[in-house]
Amino acid sequence: MLPMFFYSSGDFYEVEVSFRSSLVGVFPATLAFEFKPNLDPATTAFHILRIIEAHCITSLGLELAPVAPYKPRSLPAWTPEPDCKIVDGLPPEGYDPLLNTHTHI
Repeated sequence: MLPMFFYSSGDFYEVEVSFRSSLVGVFPATLAFEFKPNLDPATTAFHILRIIEAHCITSLGLELAPVAPYKPRSLPAWTPEPDCKIVDGLPPEGYDPLLNTHTHI
């Protein structure tokens, strides 16, 4: 049986996380919070996990950031017109289809 924790619905706790990086990019992290009613090692704890992301960007990256969401444009359907004429030819002299050694698997 889990011990009774005295938290009300809607309670919140602010947590400040510091992050430093010399690289530019997006860095995901998983935070695990453990809650116990007291410090007794035998006390049953419960955990809350949160996934966060840290975004490191330069001042140039901020200046060049998009000003609106990307909206891809569709291209009109296009079928190229053939610019050549296909003419059936004659087999080469001496060609015998029964002696063809090329097989297709």
